[in-house]
Amino acid sequence: MIAVAMDALATIGINYLPDPVNTYASVSERRGAVDTIYYPVETLARHVGDCDDSTILTAALLTNLGVETCFIDAPGHIFLLADAGLTDSDVSRLMMPDGYFVPFDGRLWIPLETTRIKDGFATVWAEGAHIWGGLPAHDDSLLVPLSEARAKYPASLPARPAGAVPVVVPPDSLARRLNASVAEIGAWRQEQLEALRAQLEPPKPTAKGLAEVARLDLAGGSSARAAEGLRAALALEPTNARLAANLGAAQAGEGDLPGAASSLVSALRRDPSDFVTWWNAAVVYDAAGDSTTATRLAAEAIRRAGGSAGLAAAVPTPAGSQGDVTARSVARLLSRGTSLRGGAVSLDAARIPDLRAAEANRRPRPELLPWLTWRTP
Repeated sequence: MIAVAMDALATIGINYLPDPVNTYASVSERRGAVDTIYYPVETLARHVGDCDDSTILTAALLTNLGVETCFIDAPGHIFLLADAGLTDSDVSRLMMPDGYFVPFDGRLWIPLETTRIKDGFATVWAEGAHIWGGLPAHDDSLLVPLSEARAKYPASLPARPAGAVPVVVPPDSLARRLNASVAEIGAWRQEQLEALRAQLEPPKPTAKGLAEVARLDLAGGSSARAAEGLRAALALEPTNARLAANLGAAQAGEGDLPGAASSLVSALRRDPSDFVTWWNAAVVYDAAGDSTTATRLAAEAIRRAGGSAGLAAAVPTPAGSQGDVTARSVARLLSRGTSLRGGAVSLDAARIPDLRAAEANRRPRPELLPWLTWRTP
């Protein structure tokens, strides 16, 4: 949502123009100084603004889209934080350069340098991170949550600017900008991944080192590369159940659901006590369309975890039927598994069928990865 908003503003053309009389840098340092600040509708009509104008415009747009924002009241400058919808615990899997997310109030926020709007979301983000990283101190006193400001200072609406016309964002132009932003952000993540890979790969490969690199590959969205590394790790430690389970997760991300099912069942035969792997297998079978086997596997995971609460404490499970299609499917799977009654599930091949039929519909399945829990070897 943040990327769409920023690239929409770039598409319609919002340019930076310093205040010719009183720059923000000069008035922010003088008590009692008066600055001219335009309402968002006025900045849209003018297509130009200085740092406070563009920051206010961006904050207003994101707020209307349901994204929380904070002003960053830096010395001589003002820019913005936007709530990324992530928590502090997510930072390790995001594979982004240091400073590209700002932790605040238990959440991760994206710094936005709005004077660079015309260059698109990726540049706005990168420049915001650069300015944030250059501040002499990173403390909460610099941050002004807009929700608090709105409560303290009730909003007033200006008259519609003379000659203002409705803003229309050409969808094809916006799509091109978004694709460019996604590509640039992907390059940042790949650069981080390669740097970490260089640090972690030992001169003589070990199963543990290969598995850690595979975890990073999986977090970076490279399921095929992760699967390759995990096969190499299994060659060194062929009886390691958790390596086999992680290979199953990587294969699922590739879209090889039959291979994923085979690897996960193989892991369970080596260590049937691992309820997390039972659950991962249930998610894979459910994604392949075998809801009967998936429900039995989910029920076994819940039984071995000591109940649905024990399972939910160890694996990502949606609280209800909210979210995307995969989240709703996982929620239904959890409900079916909780309701099913019966004895332990046998790992006999006749009871756990293969998924050869799913091979015909093979396609990358990255949407499964957030629901498959990595097993530390």
